[in-house]
Amino acid sequence: MKYINAVKEILHQITYILTYKQKRAFYGLFIITLIGSLLEMLGIYVILPFIQAVMSPETLLNSGFTGLMAEILHISDSEKMLILMGGFVVSVYILMNVFLIFVEYRQNKFKCDFKKELSVKMLQTYMKRPYTYFINTNSARILKGVESDVDGVYAIFDNGFRLIAELTTSVFIGIFLVYIDPIMAVGILFIAIVTMLIILFGFKGHLVRLGHQQRELSMQLGKKAGQAIWGYKEIKVMQRADNFIETYEKSAENARKINISFNFMSALPEKIISVVCISGMIVLVCIRLLMEGDMASFIPKLAVFAVAAFRIIPAISRISVRINSILFYRPYLAATYENVTEVREYEKQQDKYKIDNSVDENVVKITLLTGDKYSFKKELKVDNVWWKYDNAENAVLKNLSMTIHKGESVGFIGASGAGKTTLADVILGLMRPQEGQVFIDGIDVYTIPKQWSRIIGYVPQVVYLTDESIKNNVAFGIPDNEIDEAMIWNALEQAQLKTFVEQLPEKLETRVGERGVKFSGGQRQRVAIARALYCNPEILVLDEATSALDNETEKAVMESIDVLQGKKTLIIVAHRLSTIMNCDSVYEIKDGRACKREKKDILKSNG
Repeated sequence: MKYINAVKEILHQITYILTYKQKRAFYGLFIITLIGSLLEMLGIYVILPFIQAVMSPETLLNSGFTGLMAEILHISDSEKMLILMGGFVVSVYILMNVFLIFVEYRQNKFKCDFKKELSVKMLQTYMKRPYTYFINTNSARILKGVESDVDGVYAIFDNGFRLIAELTTSVFIGIFLVYIDPIMAVGILFIAIVTMLIILFGFKGHLVRLGHQQRELSMQLGKKAGQAIWGYKEIKVMQRADNFIETYEKSAENARKINISFNFMSALPEKIISVVCISGMIVLVCIRLLMEGDMASFIPKLAVFAVAAFRIIPAISRISVRINSILFYRPYLAATYENVTEVREYEKQQDKYKIDNSVDENVVKITLLTGDKYSFKKELKVDNVWWKYDNAENAVLKNLSMTIHKGESVGFIGASGAGKTTLADVILGLMRPQEGQVFIDGIDVYTIPKQWSRIIGYVPQVVYLTDESIKNNVAFGIPDNEIDEAMIWNALEQAQLKTFVEQLPEKLETRVGERGVKFSGGQRQRVAIARALYCNPEILVLDEATSALDNETEKAVMESIDVLQGKKTLIIVAHRLSTIMNCDSVYEIKDGRACKREKKDILKSNG
């Protein structure tokens, strides 16, 4: 019963992941696979009359179908008719294998198309998840979901298609053998199936356990390698490379042991079933001969059984191998299914929120649009916002409210952990509060995420730069053929980086290195500011954007930001009081609330 439930669960998870188009393609492949199996049975079937003809050629001219063909073709020589029949058998095998090659090609195309589409789909599902998911989840686990889990699901499909082919072929050939000689066929099939079931039930639990361990170790290997590579500079300085190599090697050793066990258990069933079936077949042949005693009449059947055994015994052996592989990769399918399910549920919640807090589309257009450009008219309002992190005892933001007017520059100050960055993330739309709302000109920003993304820009504390050109890093995520270089230069000028870039030999095509290692801290921060300004947002959020810089570099970067005073609405999360000196308003985030403070009082209290 457990085995049946496991099969049902696997089928449910697969059909849930597959799109309608993929399901249609799958059903089509199933049909041509059945046809291929029928052709393989036909290949076995044509052997019997050919062997009978070889043993008694004279019967060819007088028996049913061959006699009719001889009369139509005016053939009176039994040897010529035998050659013709041999040519027919060869033609059947050629056509059969041409069709089977076609089936193999279609199956392979479907699997590769599915793997690509699923990989893209998995990345899409992760990108649709809330920001809090990325806060709580290791990047190695996410990469595993996009890469290794997809490989595991692909392996299930690969083994699944081959299982269907082997199973249907075995069933059709088995039915034909029962028709030829019921006693011998049933005996051989009974021995093979019982042996296979014993192996499957014996290995099932161990294989599923190995699959879970392998998936976890695969993630650990990626995590350990990433830590060693991303922390190379510190590791080199502290001379701790051996420690990282050792921890990686431990995980690799455990993975090696699992792979050995899985590969051995995958190969073992085929050998056992082959030995048992061949031995059983020989015993049954001997018994059959003793029962009949007529060797001449039994030889054609024996020849057919020999050809069938050549195909069916390996097929039955591979059935167990395919099922074992599916069991091993089942945790990968379960993880993929869980990820897709969670994201679809999250999307439903998002859609429900938009419906519950919907606004008239005409109001959105009138309020936010000026021609084709989204526009911020009056004020940004944070209204009674509450936010509490998962598993945290207390809320970070409690009934917090504030109003920021267009063109105003506002600073957030407060102790570490007070909720400054959390408030900034709520305003950015990264985290929807459990209670309360954020409005722009009276419209809830969470109901218009695309419009909001065009109005607001963001400069983080830790800048993420890709190992590409300055141009690609400023126009982050925009295809090359859609990048406007005039806008790039304008953003660089506002970030006070234009002169520096103009002096570089390759100018905008200069590569910044992975994570911007070829640039200084101040230059990286200016690239981040230029990135935020590229699409000319009307609101700019700077989350401790200069905290990692020394005083002199911070002063230079702040000059770039101060130039934007009055031109942009600025929200500055401060780590030093020097970064809020030119702000129009300052809010202290304390005990989950925002208290407006006078700058002179802040400076006085800090000596």
